[in-house]
Amino acid sequence: MSHVDTAWTRLASRTARGLLVRKGVSYEQLVDCLAAASLKESVRAVEGKVQRGSFRCSFFFQLLSAVQADLPDELVLPKRRESWEEACARTFLRELEHHGLTYDVLEKRLLKLGIVVTATQLEQQVSSGSFPFTLLLQLSAVAPVTLLQRFVDQSDIEETAKLYVHGG
Repeated sequence: MSHVDTAWTRLASRTARGLLVRKGVSYEQLVDCLAAASLKESVRAVEGKVQRGSFRCSFFFQLLSAVQADLPDELVLPKRRESWEEACARTFLRELEHHGLTYDVLEKRLLKLGIVVTATQLEQQVSSGSFPFTLLLQLSAVAPVTLLQRFVDQSDIEETAKLYVHGG
């Protein structure tokens, strides 16, 4: 995943770093926790992802699980024989349904925030589960995602949306 520094990636980074600080987990400890869950990452790779804020939603869910964060009921963790990507896709789709949104409507709402992505691109990313964590944050800017409230303030999401529209 190539990295572009934006207000959204900075918010994603702050969200992940805040979780690690609250849980008292270093990058080295995080790598050990991920390895215990059969997720092999190097300290350098994990630290880079978190610092840049350029990670997939599935990585954020893995991070939550690895540090044993208190998870909201709305968070859909992988079911038996299901990948993290499939769990992320189900979670995103559940949020769309909860807010009565289609990909076309989401495309239009994101465009108002200066985020250019087609409904087709959204559907492909979400169905594959390969979407960045920033997309879940962006969804929350147009339709608040309650599962995020434990990890990032809605006011920070809204402020990021304002910054992004104004070139942040």
